[in-house]
Amino acid sequence: MMNNINHWRKNMFCSKYELMSDHHAVGILKEAGSCNSAIAEVQNNRFRFKVRGLLHQYVEVQDLREDRTAGNIRFSCWWPKATVNIGNQSWDWRFTDCFFRGFLMENDREKIYFESDKKGGEVFGDTQNELAVLSGLFVINYYRQMMIIYIAALLPMFLFMLKG
Repeated sequence: MMNNINHWRKNMFCSKYELMSDHHAVGILKEAGSCNSAIAEVQNNRFRFKVRGLLHQYVEVQDLREDRTAGNIRFSCWWPKATVNIGNQSWDWRFTDCFFRGFLMENDREKIYFESDKKGGEVFGDTQNELAVLSGLFVINYYRQMMIIYIAALLPMFLFMLKG
C-alpha cells in the first residue's frame, strides 16, 4: 500500500486534480490554459505536461525547475491505453473495467490502481512516486476529454440519421 498517497479529488467542473494524504494535498495537477497542457506541482517542483503530435499524440513531461525532460506519455492509437515513462521507470496504463471508472498503471515492480467516482477516487499501490500518479491522472483526463470530443462530433451525425 502507498504510505503517503491514498486518494485524489477533482470537482466536477474544475480542471484541477489534488493528490491527498491524510487530508493534506501532496500534489496538484491543473490544466494550463487548454486541455493540451497541464501543470503539476509535487514536492516544491513544477512540471508541465504538453500534448504533442496531431494524429499519433504523445505528451512531454517537462521539469520546469531544471528545464529538462522528466518523461513522456505515449498513447495507443486504437485502444485507450498508454505507456507512462518518468525518469528511468516505465508503466503500462489501462482501464480495468468497461465503465472507465477503474484504471491501472503497472510495470514489473509496481502496480498502481485507481478507482474513480464523480469527485475523485482512491489510489492503491506500492509506489511513492507522486509524479507517476499525477501522470496517471493526466491520462484519465486526456481519455475523458477525447470521449467528450468524439461524442460531440458523432452526436449530430447520429441525430441526422434518426431524423432521416
